[in-house]
Amino acid sequence: MSWFDEVPKVELHVHLEGAIPYEGLFDLIRKYGGDPSVPDVAALAKRFQYKDFSQFIAAWSWKNKFLRAYEDFTRALLLAELTGMFHVVGLREMRTAFYKVDVELEKLLAASCTQPGDAQAVRKIFADDLGVDRLGVGARRQDDGIHFAFPIVVVAGQKQAA
Repeated sequence: MSWFDEVPKVELHVHLEGAIPYEGLFDLIRKYGGDPSVPDVAALAKRFQYKDFSQFIAAWSWKNKFLRAYEDFTRALLLAELTGMFHVVGLREMRTAFYKVDVELEKLLAASCTQPGDAQAVRKIFADDLGVDRLGVGARRQDDGIHFAFPIVVVAGQKQAA
């Protein structure tokens, strides 16, 4: 067994919008009029093979334009699917912990939205969720802005000795 196989592994984080399986994202692309550069799921998967960080950011920004409504985010991996993937790669004894981090929407938007119109679309999603909580993040008005609790789940598993 190599040194790499013996070292414990960690998935540092998975963003909700990055946890959409290719098939679900392809459905969203078709929902919003399609993209000739991705005629099928295989072509979509190739679009997410990048050589450097700038290609990653370009792919990430391109993908985000197909996430426009609450329903679009429901295609992300469920916790059971994520832990199932861990099981497939040999991790056992799964443990989960759940946390929330309070976030001011405008600060998050200032740090993350790069495409024209993205920030306004996200503001609308959160404004429409005030008092409804379909997003499950407790969006609320506070200090003349929208705040919400960013959900975090930590999943850990142990690789069985060979």
